[in-house]
Amino acid sequence: ALFRYLEENVVYPKILSESSFQGRTICQFTIEEDGSITNAEVVRSCGEKECDDEALRLINAMPKWKPATTCGKSIRLRYTVPVKFTLR
Repeated sequence: ALFRYLEENVVYPKILSESSFQGRTICQFTIEEDGSITNAEVVRSCGEKECDDEALRLINAMPKWKPATTCGKSIRLRYTVPVKFTLR
């Protein structure tokens, strides 16, 4: 569901689509005990600020997650995900 969300909601930066740029930005974020997303950051840039900004926008706009649990108790979890920018 995560990768479908990213694929369906990514807005390819117009200036980069004209140059046929493709790449991948790696983001990391924290899923809080209540399922909300915090501390989103780019850990590996694709080399284009517009793509990095779009990746962070997508991460911060995600709906709440079902939080991770251990021993029946919700816990915080750090998660890493690639956001791909490919021309269709």
